[in-house]
Amino acid sequence: MTSPTENERVQTRLVADIQQSTNVLEHLVSGLTDTQAAQIIKLRRAVRWVALGLVLDMALTGGGVWLVQKAYQNSDRITANQDALRVRQARSGPALCGLYDVLLDSYNPQSPSAKADPASYEQSFAQIESGARVFGCAHHTKGRN
Repeated sequence: MTSPTENERVQTRLVADIQQSTNVLEHLVSGLTDTQAAQIIKLRRAVRWVALGLVLDMALTGGGVWLVQKAYQNSDRITANQDALRVRQARSGPALCGLYDVLLDSYNPQSPSAKADPASYEQSFAQIESGARVFGCAHHTKGRN
C-alpha cells in the first residue's frame, strides 16, 4: 500500500492537473465565446443587410409593377384617342372632299402663277392631292392628270 504522504502527493498532483485543465478549458471557453460573439455580430449585420435588401427589392418590384400598369393604361388611352381620331376623320372626310374638289379643279398649268414657278405650282397641287387621299377623297383627284 501507499503511504499517506504518497496519497497526498497524488491528490495534490491530481488537484493541480484538474486546476490546470480547468484553466485551459476556461481559456478555451472564453475564447470560444469571444469568437461566437464576433460571429453573432457579423451574423446580425448580415441579417440586417438581407432585411434591407428584401425591403429594397419589394419597393423596386412594387415600383416596377406600378410602371407597367401605367404603361398599359397609357396604351389603352392612346388606342382610345386613335380610335376617336379615326372616327372624327371619317366624319369630317366627306365634308372636306368638296373643298378638295374645288382646290383640285382650280388646277391650270397655263395660269400666271403656274408659269412663274412651275415646280412650286406642281408641288403645291401634289400636296393637295396627298391631303385628299388621307381623307379618302382619292376619287376626287380627277382634275389632274
